[in-house]
Amino acid sequence: MPGTPLYEYCQQIGVVGKSLDEEEDYIIRVAEHELNFLNYVNKTNSKIKEVHYWQHLYSYVAKKAYVDLIIKNNKSIKNRLLQIYERCIRHTFADLITRCRKNQKTNSNKPLQKMKSYIRISIDFLLALSILFLPKVVLFPIIRVYANLRFHTLKKSSKVKKGKQKYNLFMSKPPDFTNNFRLTEDKVAKVNRQIDLSLRKVVMENRKQMIPPTTDEEKSLQILGLGQ
Repeated sequence: MPGTPLYEYCQQIGVVGKSLDEEEDYIIRVAEHELNFLNYVNKTNSKIKEVHYWQHLYSYVAKKAYVDLIIKNNKSIKNRLLQIYERCIRHTFADLITRCRKNQKTNSNKPLQKMKSYIRISIDFLLALSILFLPKVVLFPIIRVYANLRFHTLKKSSKVKKGKQKYNLFMSKPPDFTNNFRLTEDKVAKVNRQIDLSLRKVVMENRKQMIPPTTDEEKSLQILGLGQ
């Protein structure tokens, strides 16, 4: 959002537009729709399909790490099983019940949509439980297949083939996306101090390299980025 270091960084690398009209279109898309993955702006070198997979992956990686910690910190098998049940299995079932009830109310008059939602909820539930017994080498490829299927559905239903895009996710990257203002893996590798990876620090360093704004439009874009 305007006024944040992340927004200014997006300005600097050009992913929210190069003119007032383009940035206005970006903000309108954000304002008109729910803040979910459809309004994500890809700032990486990876394809958006890969980034979509990360969104699914990190959640399961965190849960897997939590289960591993429970096992590591308890020598007693009984304590391990009790904690895994209380903190993982029980919560997973509670989440399943909550989502099913919400789906029942939200899609009460849409049988097809309700059925699709139940299928998605069931898959999420089974994947969450599989964390308890599947090794990463098996679990992660399954998550990737699931994420790719979800992305295919998302793209099919939300990407406009002809005309103006409705969501930021499907906006094309600018031609000069590979400019020197981007925080690349090469730059990260050369950093010796953690503070130099702070986005606020990166943005400040980029400001020093940029040509100062001269036109009214350029000055307005700078003001917008700073949230003033």
